Formats: sequence, structure tokens, C-alpha cells
Amino acid sequence: MIPVGAMNMSKITVFKVGLYDAINDARKISRRMATREGAEMMGGWVIEESAVEIESSQLEAGEQWTPRDFNPRVSQGFQAQVKA
Repeated sequence: MIPVGAMNMSKITVFKVGLYDAINDARKISRRMATREGAEMMGGWVIEESAVEIESSQLEAGEQWTPRDFNPRVSQGFQAQVKA
């Protein structure tokens, strides 16, 4: 038997994406993380050592990348601690 909520929880690997900034003639790192396919679509390259496994639902709807300023280490679910 499959646990409730586990049916749509597919995992996917995303990476930080290196991009070329033509305006400043420099390399930069995208504010989004992306799959290999997404990085290619963005015209960039994956930074291999940044690989993180996330739920596919964390990608932007219908896309191969996360929202801007995505933090894969933010805990999800109920708040476990209050910081003063």
C-alpha cells in the first residue's frame, strides 16, 4: 500500500546554473536552480558539485527550474522552532 501523499512525490536533481553575463563580460550563477535540461534551455551549464535532490513539485509549474532565490535547505512542513 502506498502512503497517502506519496503518489505525487517524485524526486528530481537540480543544480546551480552557471551563465555568461554578456553585459559585464563575466560568468555568474543564476538565482534559480535547474535540471540539466533546464540549464541547457537557459543557455547555461550545471555546476556538478551543487547537485541537490528535491520534490518535482518545487519546480516552477511546467518548467525545468525553481523559482528565483530558491533555497533547497529550507525545511518544509510545520515550523519546528521559533527564533527570537
